[in-house]
Amino acid sequence: VIFMPLNIHAQIYKGVDVYEYDNISNYQQLKSNGVSVVIQKATEGLCHNDSLLNYRYNAIIQNGFKVGYYHFADNTGQPVAEAQHFLS
Repeated sequence: VIFMPLNIHAQIYKGVDVYEYDNISNYQQLKSNGVSVVIQKATEGLCHNDSLLNYRYNAIIQNGFKVGYYHFADNTGQPVAEAQHFLS
């Protein structure tokens, strides 16, 4: 057995988590504070969709951020249905 060190180069990104009730009006201020990633809550439970998701997506992309999404589970015991809701 030969053990060789791995050369792993990880990059660290500074990001924020936003959801429907966050009032972000100045994306350039986020950028000047070193933020490069915005993760948005897209859905919750079985039927809630973030009403500002598309609006924020356009602003996030126009300002050059990397973007991601997440689903907030409400623990109803229906994980497959919640996953389908998120993916729809």
